[in-house]
Amino acid sequence: MSSGNATQEDLAALKQWRDESPANERAFQKAVQLWHTSGAFLQEPLHLHRRRMTRRAILTSASAVVGLVGGAQLATALGYVPTFQAMLADHATPVGQSRIVDLQNGATAHLDAASAISLDQTVTQVTLTQGAVVLTNGAADNAALIARLGGVEFDLAHGTSIELIKRPDSLTIGCITGRVSVPAMSIADLVAGDRLFRLENQLHFERQAVDPSELASWRNGRL
Repeated sequence: MSSGNATQEDLAALKQWRDESPANERAFQKAVQLWHTSGAFLQEPLHLHRRRMTRRAILTSASAVVGLVGGAQLATALGYVPTFQAMLADHATPVGQSRIVDLQNGATAHLDAASAISLDQTVTQVTLTQGAVVLTNGAADNAALIARLGGVEFDLAHGTSIELIKRPDSLTIGCITGRVSVPAMSIADLVAGDRLFRLENQLHFERQAVDPSELASWRNGRL
């Protein structure tokens, strides 16, 4: 369509097909997104023989695109293809596999399956970009370990363990042991059993009280 080869009848047929159902419109939007990300908009467009797009061709093409997108999403969900966050991370785990990463000064990061973290140059600041992780600051009293989630920094005292969870629709931080300060928020320090929860579209965290033994239960094979 952007090449100028589509006729008014083609555009009208496409519009009619998009208006027939929300599913058709979603398929069209996915097709447009895939077209952009695949680099299909070339600076030098290919000069193909002009031919009219039929309704059957439109439906077939849209179905094929949805199939490709769905296949890619399924492959990512099953762990065959890493997510964008995992590819950019310093440490990441595939689906079905957790891992413990030794940081520095005795600090550790225990990643749940399908999780990813990024580190700063000093390895004292850990950002969760996907999934879940348990951070433990086992370093010396004066050593810093900072966790970042949703743009907020959490300072872990010596001997502190926390769980961070980043889902598509929510953010969670729970204090398992020790003490956590949140300089950017006017709240009391988090202690064992304190949890902060925030939906992705909200600005503020909600403080909750939980059983510390229920935090990071995935480490024991529980969901």
